[in-house]
Amino acid sequence: MNYTQDLIWFGICFMLSFILGLGITLFYGSLGQRSCPALCLKRIVMIMAVTSLVWFIIGFSLIFSPDNPFFGGLQWIGLVGVGVGHQPKYTSALPEYGFVVFQMVLAGITPAIISVAIGGKLRLKQYILFTVLWLLFVYTPLTHWVWGPDGWIADMGGLDSAGGMVVHTTSGVAAVVSTLFFDEDHRHISLEEATDNNLRLFIGAALLWIGWLGCNAVAAYAAEKQVVSCMNTSILASAAAIISWIVIEIRCSGSLQLRGVAFAALVGLVTITSALGYVSPASGILIGIAGSVSSYFALTQLRKLDIDRAVYVIACHGVGGVVGTVLTGVFATATADPNGADGLIEGQSQLLLVQSVSILVIVVFTMIGTTSVLFIVRILTPLDIDQSDEHYYKYDNQQLKMTTWFQLDPEASVEIEH
Repeated sequence: MNYTQDLIWFGICFMLSFILGLGITLFYGSLGQRSCPALCLKRIVMIMAVTSLVWFIIGFSLIFSPDNPFFGGLQWIGLVGVGVGHQPKYTSALPEYGFVVFQMVLAGITPAIISVAIGGKLRLKQYILFTVLWLLFVYTPLTHWVWGPDGWIADMGGLDSAGGMVVHTTSGVAAVVSTLFFDEDHRHISLEEATDNNLRLFIGAALLWIGWLGCNAVAAYAAEKQVVSCMNTSILASAAAIISWIVIEIRCSGSLQLRGVAFAALVGLVTITSALGYVSPASGILIGIAGSVSSYFALTQLRKLDIDRAVYVIACHGVGGVVGTVLTGVFATATADPNGADGLIEGQSQLLLVQSVSILVIVVFTMIGTTSVLFIVRILTPLDIDQSDEHYYKYDNQQLKMTTWFQLDPEASVEIEH
């Protein structure tokens, strides 16, 4: 492929990746007891805008400029020194700006996923502050470890093709921390599953599926055979996750919920993210099955905690990210990618050890970092709920009604009129 074809391929995949925000809005906004796509959309648009500015000013430099194994340098602040030339360390087929904007999308998607778990527990200005601090003090250091030119995980040989560690695991862990942090502000709403939201749910799932395929495909940074391998493995992992989810749910509960099928498709894509390009298609199927089984039983247990939409983020991105990262150390083979490594299936245990240590450190660091950021936000701005700002939508008798989500009285309960 020539340079022009690489740019065209990248442009198509980038546009597909950018619709992930809308997919998150429709998909997660339609899950759980509180259906609130309008609120999710407002938060995610704000997050993408804030992330773009932070990324331009300092984020890219803190991750990808060489300095030390733990933090990036400041020589590329404001993208000074970054241009239309190539950066061979990351890609020989795309200009540096192409690499910058793709990484910007990944950086924006991560706090967007976290916002689903936090919901309306922060005012808009508080979530802006949270997003900026979390990107600077949590996302940028650990992403430098994994993808930076001299990051310590990268130097050890850790593999993360498209964000299994830095996007999915971190967002899932941050969702756990946020849920525990705001436990005192928990509100219980008794509301049966709104089946009228299934169309919106599946539109969101379709957008996420298409967007994540584009995101996974662009991870090769060139229109070459590795792209075909990434897309093939992604589709197979997602398909295997769907089938295994259907079998388990029918076997365990005796019925099948449509939203479970949509959720399983996303779980498969999440679980395979770290291993893309490093494993064979057959191994991708096994990874998809493992992610589906793990997420199903995690979701079953988490639902007992009654923490609404956060359970889906934790079960999909948290559990799926961890399982996929560890299994990369099992199924990776240098035959699939000479730049990768052999895993346990090839008789090598070193990669499995590296992947396990890396994911453990990332989980602990994300827990500590997210907790610290939330405490800083609490100190700087009171964490009270804006009653006039937070709403969710539900269907009742085929009419869209708006009902207040949170009440200011912490002892009050919300009752839904039927």
